[in-house]
Amino acid sequence: MSKQSLNIELSEMTEENGEEPTVLPPTYLVLQLNPDTPSSALKWLVDKIKGQRRDGGAELVLLKQPTRDNEPLYLHVSASRIKFLEAAEEMEMVKMDKNGKMREFSVAQLEEFLPDGMMVEDLLTLSERQMIVMHELDNIRALAEDDHIPGYPSYTLYEGQSVMNVCQDCNIIYKVYSLHDRDELKKLGRKWYLSVFRKQPFEEIRMYFGEAIALYFTFLGFYTTALIIPMTLGFLQLLLSTETVAFFCIFNVVWMTVFLELWRRKSNELAFKWGTIGMTSLDEPRSNYRGEMGIDPVTGRIQPQYPRWKTNVKVNHTLSVNVFS
Repeated sequence: MSKQSLNIELSEMTEENGEEPTVLPPTYLVLQLNPDTPSSALKWLVDKIKGQRRDGGAELVLLKQPTRDNEPLYLHVSASRIKFLEAAEEMEMVKMDKNGKMREFSVAQLEEFLPDGMMVEDLLTLSERQMIVMHELDNIRALAEDDHIPGYPSYTLYEGQSVMNVCQDCNIIYKVYSLHDRDELKKLGRKWYLSVFRKQPFEEIRMYFGEAIALYFTFLGFYTTALIIPMTLGFLQLLLSTETVAFFCIFNVVWMTVFLELWRRKSNELAFKWGTIGMTSLDEPRSNYRGEMGIDPVTGRIQPQYPRWKTNVKVNHTLSVNVFS
């Protein structure tokens, strides 16, 4: 199949859904695809990304970027407004309501999370939208009838396997990356670059890059500021006799203990403020986790399940070894 005919067919596949909005939402992730991938495999992948949840799809919005010959294919991935809201509730995202209280977001109580003058589009930050799209892609799972990738009979699939992982392993997908908002990035850059002797714009960093990146730079600033005291005492110790080295060492031990306690309190404060303090380990299974699809007894979601009897066998075997060893 020629590259031109492949582009035409893929374009039709990404636009055939009549339920999509006339104006496509902004791009949040880009998939770079292998141009030599068979059209059957591309159609299968596109159907998985755009398909309904009940059919094993992610219910996302796709747009193919025009390309020239001998160039990789690019798919721009986004989601509808209702999809973002439903996924935010499913992922148990914590948002601030009208009363200033941080609690789990609920679509049924949407109005309670929209202060006067706020639009629905402003409820989720850029990093949260990108995280939602990536979450939905990672959790596209192979169904029981998906025994192999079309066009790749040697790449067998098992029920519950991550489709994205397999496509990356067999080089159907080269790369997955997010796009920057140039206007927002320039606005953030002007505040950030000029904050040499001022407080860094941590809230703006969080809204653009997410909580993990914001916490990283918050720690760097906190640690750098805390180093001023031992640095000053260290220079003074150089001017004094060597007999003060022991006292300086004791001070460093005390300073480190106090620093760790202060940072623990600071990080907990930020976690509460950003709505991440209540996050538990009941996240989605890893994308390469193996297991048959079923209803999880704890979360109630359809997720890959590992047979309970196998877990019991392994636990009992471990206990037996410990007892007789």
